[in-house]
Amino acid sequence: SGGVPIAVRHIESMMRMCEAHARMHLRDNVTKDDVDVAIETMLKSFIQAQKICVRKILEREFRIYLRFESDVHNLVMSELQKLFKQARNMHILH
Repeated sequence: SGGVPIAVRHIESMMRMCEAHARMHLRDNVTKDDVDVAIETMLKSFIQAQKICVRKILEREFRIYLRFESDVHNLVMSELQKLFKQARNMHILH
């Protein structure tokens, strides 16, 4: 059927990745985005383990699932914006 065999340990790993991603964003609950990032991470790992010719085909076939490349940058930008606002507020108070 074109599927990839997956073991219980892979599912457990994805669950841990979902929970970790939610915690990185300071959330207690896992969201759809957390699940999407975990799926993308597993796919990227699987794709990178393939030969170049197979890798290119898989990247093309799974491109709709490989979209969260800027997630880390968004998290860093959010934290920098918070720090900037705090610094600006402290400057105004002095």
